Amino acid sequence: MTQKELAKSLNVSERTVKTRTVDLQKKKLLERQNGKRNGKWVVTEEALRRLGQQGERWSG
Repeated sequence: MTQKELAKSLNVSERTVKTRTVDLQKKKLLERQNGKRNGKWVVTEEALRRLGQQGERWSG
């Protein structure tokens, strides 16, 4: 899915998607693999770890 497609599906601007993508990269929660043109976005292990911790809190 492209950033343009993601923006449309979330009903936000492309700029919002780009800004959030940069924020997630800085926090080491998202990384780009295989370059800009033919690459893909990958959720990092750190992001998955954090999500797992939140799930533990919610399951009560």
